[in-house]
Amino acid sequence: MIIRELETDRLILRKLNKDDIKPLWDNFFNDYDKYKFYDDYKINSYEELSEKLTKQIENYDKGECFKWAIVEKESNELIGNINLHHYDEANNNIKLGYFIFDIYRNKGYVTEAVLAVINFTFKEAKIHRITASAISTNEASNRVLIKTGFLLEGTKNEDSRIDGKYYDSNIYGLINNLWSS
Repeated sequence: MIIRELETDRLILRKLNKDDIKPLWDNFFNDYDKYKFYDDYKINSYEELSEKLTKQIENYDKGECFKWAIVEKESNELIGNINLHHYDEANNNIKLGYFIFDIYRNKGYVTEAVLAVINFTFKEAKIHRITASAISTNEASNRVLIKTGFLLEGTKNEDSRIDGKYYDSNIYGLINNLWSS
């Protein structure tokens, strides 16, 4: 899959670069409570984040990792991240993930970015199905998925263990020929 820069009315979705490491650390990964529901790993230091993102940038260049920086056009500021991951070539399926820095929440930026990525994934990359999951208590993320056309396919009870507590995960799916831009 060839990944390219995407643009919306208010956003540019571009390849992550090494200059993004500091704002990602300062605005998100330096506080475990901000990202503990985002991924299944814990970042313990700036250096660890730098090493992980450097590898992801290299994998992007190889076509193995599809992560975009979400940049607000007006300010040219990095405000979050959106990605496609776990591509299943045999079934032509891929998973979607995203996060936004706190000060940019509830402004429609994630919805706008998700719609751009869905459009790219279905129309240009010709992927058949996109899946996503959200912790059931993460109302904002669940709302974004529903608003962008994903269908709730089920809930995995106590599927995620975070800080010793179990959480339910809502599982969403979107099929190319059932989605209308």
